[in-house]
Amino acid sequence: MASQPVDDMRADQLSKLPLLVHASRSFRIRCLIDAQADIEKAGALTREEYNGVLKVLLKEETRKALLLREMERVQGEVPMDKLLGSLESTGIPRKEIVSGLFQLAVEGFLSCRLDAPGSAVFSFVTSDSNKVEPVYVPVRSIDDGKACSGCGTCQAACPVDCIRVDDGKVAIDLDKCIRCGLCYTACPRAFLPKLALDWAIKNAVFTPEELKAGNIVEAWSARTTRDDIRPAAQDGGITSSLLVQAFQAGVIQAAIGAGRHADIPWKPEPVIMKSIPDVVKAAGTKYVNTPSLKLLRAVKGVPSIAVVGTPCMMQALRKAEIYPTGTIDLSNIKYRIGIFCMESFTHAGIKQLCESTFNVPLEQVKKMNIKEGQFFANPVTGDPKSASMKDVTKLARLSCHCCYDLTSEMADISVGSIGSPEGWNSVIIRTAAGKQLFDAAVQAGLIEKKPIEEVQPGLGLLKKLSFGKKRNYEKEENKRDGEKSLHPWYFMKLPPPPPPKKKEGATAEPESS
Repeated sequence: MASQPVDDMRADQLSKLPLLVHASRSFRIRCLIDAQADIEKAGALTREEYNGVLKVLLKEETRKALLLREMERVQGEVPMDKLLGSLESTGIPRKEIVSGLFQLAVEGFLSCRLDAPGSAVFSFVTSDSNKVEPVYVPVRSIDDGKACSGCGTCQAACPVDCIRVDDGKVAIDLDKCIRCGLCYTACPRAFLPKLALDWAIKNAVFTPEELKAGNIVEAWSARTTRDDIRPAAQDGGITSSLLVQAFQAGVIQAAIGAGRHADIPWKPEPVIMKSIPDVVKAAGTKYVNTPSLKLLRAVKGVPSIAVVGTPCMMQALRKAEIYPTGTIDLSNIKYRIGIFCMESFTHAGIKQLCESTFNVPLEQVKKMNIKEGQFFANPVTGDPKSASMKDVTKLARLSCHCCYDLTSEMADISVGSIGSPEGWNSVIIRTAAGKQLFDAAVQAGLIEKKPIEEVQPGLGLLKKLSFGKKRNYEKEENKRDGEKSLHPWYFMKLPPPPPPKKKEGATAEPESS
């Protein structure tokens, strides 16, 4: 636009020109423009895709510049609910105002503090980008800080294909990395304002009751009716049945989830399911971390998909909606199916648990389960083995302690065993899309259901354990604060410390560790 003759510009374009100039100074945009040759050499993006990334980011930066310009006129600290009213004149939707305010706070242009549960207070700091430190660094800082969820989103977001995620660890080819920070933008363990996520789901602030286990439209206890799913299912087989319904109705053409490694027992691998037999083959819970979201770029051309994943993956998908990178396309995701997760393990951890604690070779274990505070491993022959989760937790991934979400609050529909009897699943419907899918599966005869109020221990236990995980996260957050170590920015505490300043003569932002 800068090369367009001023006389040819419309009045609305002229009014936005200062905003576009400010937006074009964004660290991420400047980095991508400077590294265009490297991006083309890597071959991860076509020229059209590269231009699309710049377009997406320019739109986001212009929106933020508009919000910042309005905030510069605000005197002192102002609660978020009042800002929503006064900033509506910008024409920006409320949920985008919320996400934009938090992003500006993370970047250092605004200050933010918790006012009360469900609200925050903002104030203007600066509009000069030279006075703030770049926060968009490679996700190695998250991995080094023992906060990585291992979801794989950073691998999908990278414009030069230099990131690999496996078994909960991130590897970066530093010779190829252009330090654009798109991986950090996409990472659910970097900045992830809980309030902005809540608005993405409900378009409003969560009530005190919803803060326990997320937005609940309906809740059921349910199980599959399919004989081919029941033997392989972890509990009620609901996740697999929902996918069967979506394939059967022709509303999806693929689904991303966790499959089984062909050669290594109990080491899952991300899979793209394209048929009902694929769904049946992948059925069952895997307790080892799976970077399923690294497949997002692989399904870009598929018209409609479902994604099955853990709470951190559902958070990553919602974050990619409200803080887009342009490298990840979510427009074809029709359903987000979240599974309950207290914590996950590395493959080495689960191997140690079975072989050292249970004295059972990993290849001889046919099923694992967590129930009533116990971890169970069922051998091919012999009696089930069990251990208290208090003892098992020490083998879990340290980064799982950085998660506050038990029930996949950011999903369209959440599925797990807590609250329902043996052989049944607890199902939480959170959005209209989730309700549509569940109702269709029931009507098709794939699922039988009961109101969760009619079963024991019911929704009460589910909410109690869900809130308990949030309390445990608060303890972990306070511990890491005391150690001056990294933790995600969920609840309005200060974001992770910025990377060190550039050294003299440096050509790229250094990594933070």
